[in-house]
Amino acid sequence: MNQSADKPSFKDVSAENWLEPDPLMAVMVNRDRRDGSISSVIGTDWIRFVNDLPVSPSVPQEVHTAFMFATGAIGYAYFYYPIFTIVSQQVLRVADFAVDKLFERLGLKPILSFERRLATLRQQGLLTEAQANRWGGIRHLRNKATHPAWQQNWGLAMSLDMIRIVAEAISDLPWPSAMTDADQ
Repeated sequence: MNQSADKPSFKDVSAENWLEPDPLMAVMVNRDRRDGSISSVIGTDWIRFVNDLPVSPSVPQEVHTAFMFATGAIGYAYFYYPIFTIVSQQVLRVADFAVDKLFERLGLKPILSFERRLATLRQQGLLTEAQANRWGGIRHLRNKATHPAWQQNWGLAMSLDMIRIVAEAISDLPWPSAMTDADQ
């Protein structure tokens, strides 16, 4: 692991160590709330977390597929911790994609700006104030992830929260219920 003051403190990947756990994994553990037992964290823990997130059946298949595509690498963060950040950034882009697809499904005129699409949904009463605030935060983070002013390192907790929040936000969008299988 690189520890110098001018370099980040994550694993320097090499041909020899790429399949070894990231050294940060040594300090990560699971605590069973039932009996208090402690166990090591492994990549499958995060895969289970992502796979257990409920994405509403009303979400179009192409959006659900994009979400699974973005989150599919989460288990590999066990070998390279920065993958948490990369997965989170991609999930934020999937959120933008979902809003774009909602516009398409609702037959609304395409709008390039994520901010304007969200404002239109709010103006038309398709998002509550709470949903609009949540989506505003997602948009802000998506912008920061897409146009960073620094090398981001979001870490485990923020990444898993972001994935969960985006899954919930996508599921809560007002997807038209009268879609046929051919539409999906």
